[in-house]
Amino acid sequence: QTVLRGNNPGPVDVDAWANPSLPRLAQVAVSAPQRVRRYFEEKPSRKLVWTGIALFFGFYGAGACTLAFGALAINDNVAGVVLVLFHELVSRAWWSRPKKDRGLGLRFAQAFKCGMVLALIADSFKLGS
Repeated sequence: QTVLRGNNPGPVDVDAWANPSLPRLAQVAVSAPQRVRRYFEEKPSRKLVWTGIALFFGFYGAGACTLAFGALAINDNVAGVVLVLFHELVSRAWWSRPKKDRGLGLRFAQAFKCGMVLALIADSFKLGS
């Protein structure tokens, strides 16, 4: 069952808000996955845009990590272990699933990981020159 409400041009699913026993915040939290899925289904180009954003955040995050830990020379090994562990966990999750079973979160994590690797490669070229 769908209705139109407010300035929202699209229909809103009434079933997501139909449980009056839950507080409003809980209703929003319960309906969030459905609303996110609908957000990406409305315009498929949004997946590409958010994948690019995840890639750039990975690039920025790895650059900030190498700058902070490299400048201080404290816990370099811990930072390296955390980055490699994240890389391996995302790679394992990505390649162990068939292509149709890879969700949006995994797609964004893979893009973040690729951005992270690109930043580490760029940083290694800066150190080599």
